[in-house]
Amino acid sequence: MVPFSNAKCKYCGKRFYKTANKTCYCSDRCRTLALREQKAEYQRKRRKLIRDGVLVAPNEKASNDIGTGYIGEHRNEDELEELNVIRRELRRLRIKRW
Repeated sequence: MVPFSNAKCKYCGKRFYKTANKTCYCSDRCRTLALREQKAEYQRKRRKLIRDGVLVAPNEKASNDIGTGYIGEHRNEDELEELNVIRRELRRLRIKRW
């Protein structure tokens, strides 16, 4: 098979010859490690969105109906934490002002 072109691996930076136009990595190991890092980064961002209340976890009820909030029955003793809980709920319901 004739090499397609000289390229640089997206993961390790090593030079290699492409055998197909869509080849981005010099080896299966680099491809696997790069994919693992991409998935980890995606999950980090996703968990942060869930923690901030922007994204609802799949196992939680995703409804904007009255009475289906995630605030809880009792007030939080820490006023700053209570304010953060209220802000997250407002963000989840897409309410701009209160």
